[in-house]
Amino acid sequence: FKDVIANGEASKYKHWYFIKSYPVTVKDNPPYEAWYGFPSMPKLNTVNPETSQYLLSVTPFWKATLPNLKGVRLDVGNEVDPRFWREFRTANKKLDPNLWILGEVWGDGNPWLKGDQWDSVMNYPFRDALVRYFTGGSDSLEQMFGRLQSNLNSYPPQVQRNLMNFLSTHDTARFLTLAKGDRKSQKLAATIQFTWPGAPSVYYGEEIGMQGGVDPDNRRGMRWDLVTKQND
Repeated sequence: FKDVIANGEASKYKHWYFIKSYPVTVKDNPPYEAWYGFPSMPKLNTVNPETSQYLLSVTPFWKATLPNLKGVRLDVGNEVDPRFWREFRTANKKLDPNLWILGEVWGDGNPWLKGDQWDSVMNYPFRDALVRYFTGGSDSLEQMFGRLQSNLNSYPPQVQRNLMNFLSTHDTARFLTLAKGDRKSQKLAATIQFTWPGAPSVYYGEEIGMQGGVDPDNRRGMRWDLVTKQND
C-alpha cells in the first residue's frame, strides 16, 4: 500500500486494492475502499490473482514455522469474497486435511458451511441465548433452550459438533461483567457451554473470573494475581 501511495497509478500493487482516485493519501473519507471507512485499513482485492496467491502463502508460512498449527481463524470472514474462501479451503486442505478453518460471522453461518469454504463458525447465537437468560433476564429458561436448540438444528451434524461455543470474546463485554459479578450464573452458563454439542472456547481469564466491559475494557491484561489466588 505504501508503494501505491508513492507511485500512484504506476504502482504494480494498484490492483491489490480498490482505488477510487489518485493520488492516494491516508485521510478521512479515503480515495479507496477501507474497512468501515477506517483509513488505516484499506480493503484488499482478494479476487486479484497476485493478491490471492500472496494471501494463500500465509498458512504454509505459519505451518512451516509452527508445525503443530491446527487451525486458522478468519477475522470478519463474511466480508471477504466467497470465491477466495473456496480457493483458501482447497489450498489449505491440501496442506493439511485436518486443518480447522474457523470463520467469524455473528449470525447464520450456513452460507459458508456447505463444504466448500469453512469448517465452523464462531457461534455468537449460542452466546446470545445464554446472555439473554443468565445476565439480562430478558428470556425465560424455556426461551433460552428454544434458542439453543434452534441454533443447533440450523446446522448439519458434522458442523454442530465443531461449532465454536463461547461466553466471551475480544469483541464483547465479558460474561461475568454482564452477569454483574454473579459467579453462580457464570458457572451455570459454563456448564451448558461444556456439555452442549460443539467445541467450547474459553476467552483468556474467563476461567479465573476476569471482568471487563465493552471493547477495549474486555481486553485488559491477564490478571496473574487471580491465578495466584486460585492456586492458593
